[in-house]
Amino acid sequence: MKIKYLVLIISCLFLSMNSFSQIDSTQQLCDDPNFHAEINSLWTDVKPSFQAMVTNSGADSYNLYNLQSQSEPLLRHSFKHEKYNLTDELLTMYSQARSTLTTTDKYRYFGYNSTFSPVWSVETMHQNYSMWVDGQDPINPATEDLISSSQFLALVSYCIREISLLDSASRTTTMNTFVSDYLPVLNSHYNRWIFGTYINNGSNLQGHFQRRGWGCAYNGTYVPTMLTHKELIERLSLNQMGNGSAPNYCNTVTDKDLWIITGVSNYMAAFLTDSALISLKPSNYNDLQLYLSTANTLLQNRTTTTALSDFDQNAVTGALFGKNDWDAYPDHNHANNSQVDTLPANSSTAPGIGLGWDISHGTRFYSVFTSLNRNRNILGMSFPDANQMEHFANQFAYGIFNQDFEYPTFSNFSDGTDGWYRVGYANRPGFGIPPSGLAETALKGMYAEYRAYNDDIDTIMTALYNLIHYPDSTQRQFVIDTYEKNVWSNDVPVDRREYVFPLSSNNTAVAIGTKKNLLSFYSSICDPEIMAIPLPYSNYTFQLSRNNCQPKLYWKIIDPSQLEQINIQRANSKNNTFVDIKSFEPKEQNEFVDYHIEDGQIAYYRLEFISQDNTKEYSLVKAIPLNCNSTIFNTVNLYPNPASSNINIAYQAKNETNYSLGVVIYDVCGRICFEKELKSNSSLLNYTLNIEVLNAGTYFLKYSDKENGYSGVEKFSISK
Repeated sequence: MKIKYLVLIISCLFLSMNSFSQIDSTQQLCDDPNFHAEINSLWTDVKPSFQAMVTNSGADSYNLYNLQSQSEPLLRHSFKHEKYNLTDELLTMYSQARSTLTTTDKYRYFGYNSTFSPVWSVETMHQNYSMWVDGQDPINPATEDLISSSQFLALVSYCIREISLLDSASRTTTMNTFVSDYLPVLNSHYNRWIFGTYINNGSNLQGHFQRRGWGCAYNGTYVPTMLTHKELIERLSLNQMGNGSAPNYCNTVTDKDLWIITGVSNYMAAFLTDSALISLKPSNYNDLQLYLSTANTLLQNRTTTTALSDFDQNAVTGALFGKNDWDAYPDHNHANNSQVDTLPANSSTAPGIGLGWDISHGTRFYSVFTSLNRNRNILGMSFPDANQMEHFANQFAYGIFNQDFEYPTFSNFSDGTDGWYRVGYANRPGFGIPPSGLAETALKGMYAEYRAYNDDIDTIMTALYNLIHYPDSTQRQFVIDTYEKNVWSNDVPVDRREYVFPLSSNNTAVAIGTKKNLLSFYSSICDPEIMAIPLPYSNYTFQLSRNNCQPKLYWKIIDPSQLEQINIQRANSKNNTFVDIKSFEPKEQNEFVDYHIEDGQIAYYRLEFISQDNTKEYSLVKAIPLNCNSTIFNTVNLYPNPASSNINIAYQAKNETNYSLGVVIYDVCGRICFEKELKSNSSLLNYTLNIEVLNAGTYFLKYSDKENGYSGVEKFSISK
């Protein structure tokens, strides 16, 4: 790391100072009272803008989306630094959003109730619910903005989780009022979203989630609409929201899914921490626990590791969430076009494969995964642990960051691909985000807080702070091009920020936008996150894995002499009632493989501990999706990846034993490097391809199984 530190030392010699001198580390700022005064000054300037978002959330609930994303870093800062006066100011502001809720039994829905084309309809629910709908008309309501509502309520749940961790004497009156005011709102929204409501006097619970608009079909039949979130999560766990020719993103976990899961996680953890503060019916607790178990397993299964090198060229592990989830999504149509001076034409696409998320939407990951990590012990969840949090941090430091400490910038996509994003988005003329156009999210997206898991991120943020504050003329132009003119409209870049210090005292829209970003940045760089909060006690470990395609349970008891019997209990997604399936005498450790579970569903397990006085206690619930006969078929597996001299192509067909698989390999420029029809006389095809003639780099393998009607694209790399 000698080079990076030399760059930082040299950068300290550049120019005269404005508010602060050049810094050697962010800790230098955090120890300076003037820096905290600067945070307070920025808060004073932007607070009216935040307040306006709350006021206007009744007319347009998207204001709640912006309120969460722009104020959460400051909220976290207030809790961690025990600035409870600031916390109370924010809680008071959030509380006012309750006045913009609309109470109604009507739900405006754009979907496919009983037609083959989407139509608007107003459905009648079996009772009144409070929702954020644009215009606040209870008779003819606008559509509920699920992403805005779920994102804001995740923020509310985070507040309640933090309050539950304070001893009662440290809680302010504002905090206690906030909890009591928002608990009914959380209960109402999460139960309606997750478990559904009776619509139009129907006898079955229905929800508000669908993927039909994306053309999603499973086994040739369009997937159901009006799903509850529980049903959606179960289907996603089994990859049953689409297959065959349906787009990859039919099975994606979206941001609204992440926000609902995170909000429930914080809500449940707060209840388990202080049940006197948070009320929850036992039946509701059990239902939410099953839901969270499924959701947590889903998120873990959608996270894949990457091979990276740190600044000293040591091998490290990174992580991508949803690596292939957004393949072929229109926003990514030009991801492999890195030409910065010309907006790509919509007709000349260069789509990316295996990119993961763009780093703007990836700003959710810190908020989501940190909450899940902190709550994992008390909720009995396995994902993410500290190592996985480190992998996410590594991905940002060594996969997304350009490793230039004089001119720091960041790729648009999580895998490190840096091409155009959202060209022509929402039919806007000449619109697009150029390569590194999303780099600004490194300032405002809480990426700085990953430094708790990787010290090199402190160095990155130090370089970024020095760049925007004290550049020479060349660096200043770099800031303009990369961090200010970072969006194109009408075929030209638009100046949206102005990082000129000292900041303007005239609070124009541009100045306020800059101050909001700086407030988020400053709030994040001093706040390493707390690791997982341990259980108050733990006298057992309980793990669930697969033995081939069967659930395998393993447990270890610290003091088995206190127990009379251990029962394994099972429930599934078709029947949520736990039943005993096997009993064991207590001993230090044991394991069990369940061979009697139907494929194509979610299985839930828990342990029942019966003590010698016949007292019963239960482990937390573990979930596992069983989809051995549905998801391993009709997809290509490439290994090793990266490859050097040979790469293996494995394909498992479901119903055919004599078929051919068309394979085409092309490079990032679209040039065909290899093309062949691979013949197979069994359902499993294995083919080893010699790739010694190909140069090191990134390649794509497109495959087509015409007999089975399946096709797809896989990304791989060659290293020499």
